[in-house]
Amino acid sequence: MSNLPAFIDQKSSQVPAFLQEESGGAGRENITSDMQSAPTLKLLQPLSREVTSGEYPALNWLLMDDVHESLYVSLLSVRRSFDLWYKRNSAKDGNAGHYETREDAEAALEENPDKAMLEIQETLILIGITYDEEGIGVPFQMFVSKTSLFPVKKMLTKANLLCEKKGGWPLYALVWNLRIKKESNTKGTWGTPEFDLVGQVDDEQIFDELKNCYSNIVQG
Repeated sequence: MSNLPAFIDQKSSQVPAFLQEESGGAGRENITSDMQSAPTLKLLQPLSREVTSGEYPALNWLLMDDVHESLYVSLLSVRRSFDLWYKRNSAKDGNAGHYETREDAEAALEENPDKAMLEIQETLILIGITYDEEGIGVPFQMFVSKTSLFPVKKMLTKANLLCEKKGGWPLYALVWNLRIKKESNTKGTWGTPEFDLVGQVDDEQIFDELKNCYSNIVQG
């Protein structure tokens, strides 16, 4: 792990004044109970559908192969989409529609003439910022989907509970250490994410930058 950035405060008992004023829970409004109970994370491969289809204009893609060591990250927002994808090895490829609810996706699937070739994929999109040791942030986008990865469920649950305990902190007040454990079998190689809570943002300028980034996401 690299040296801890100076703007992170690991002493949870010392709450900066600017965080004491935060109580709206910004960034956590879309974290529902079912997201915390059974989500999975998909770290995008260069050939992942979301990358090759061009259907998701990303801030920056976080590819599994880009993560060679641990990263410090703050999450800005969590979104959900139910997508119709053509099955692997079917006659067609790509995405056949994005929907906000599973019910809408199921209705669209029933009406689609390619129904037999399509499948519904629930996706959570984690949008956040990675930091270097000086606190310089780079936006990223991480897709959470089919493969069962318990660490993401654990992280979302812990984040929600802790922010509520602090009186309604925004999601981006927390800083996590993200590590990628590479695993493989006869079908290929994938990455398992591990999130560890590092502490809270302890620099008001960086906090304001995060708040601005969050506002841009909400407005955009």
